[in-house]
Amino acid sequence: MNGVLLTADSFARVPRVYGIAALAVLSISTGFFILEHTFGHNQVLGLAPLFDLNGERTFPTMLAFIGFCSISLLALAAAQCSDLPADSVAWRAIAVLGLWLGLDEALSFHEQFLETARSIAVHPVMYYGWYLFYVPVVGVMLLPFVPFFRRLPRATTAGLVLAGLVFIGGAVGVEAFGGYVAYQRHYFQAQEIAGLPVRAVYEFEVLVEECMEFAGVWLALRALARHVASRLDRVYPWAA
Repeated sequence: MNGVLLTADSFARVPRVYGIAALAVLSISTGFFILEHTFGHNQVLGLAPLFDLNGERTFPTMLAFIGFCSISLLALAAAQCSDLPADSVAWRAIAVLGLWLGLDEALSFHEQFLETARSIAVHPVMYYGWYLFYVPVVGVMLLPFVPFFRRLPRATTAGLVLAGLVFIGGAVGVEAFGGYVAYQRHYFQAQEIAGLPVRAVYEFEVLVEECMEFAGVWLALRALARHVASRLDRVYPWAA
């Protein structure tokens, strides 16, 4: 028993550390946004591109990948603490989904749907319409999990549902507005949106979107960490 390395407090540190890292990255990215659009500095010793919220191989992308991998690991920990074999299988499936979403953040699989979505788009907000295909597929995949979520403690289910709503609100809802802005800029060479520079509006939309996505991941980590900690207290009292 003295050999137990992971305690309830160990899991509680996961969302804490991730939250601090996310706040740091978002604060730095916001600082670069202000420097560019207020003072005209868009490189800052070459550091600004490393914190580009809309770029690839950047610190925000890396942190998003780490966040989803952490969700996968916590889901695997929850599987180990489950009473029912069916629940254990469900947690492992969630771990796989978390890993897939992490890889998607890193490699942008969803962007493969962009051209198809634009070919059937009926409104400018569908310019980034990858979600027309992606969201329904993920939704159908989650339907068999409804009984599982109903068996979970209410706090865990509420936390995960809130996390999903916040994340989707940013990834789909806010990005739909970004699609509208990009559409106006691409097809009509718009220079302003509501009297503001179109580039600044678009980059601010990306900032809000990423803030919501990071918040969604943090909420999921917190819900999972609390769930695992409560299960450790019950299944392995010495690890609490």
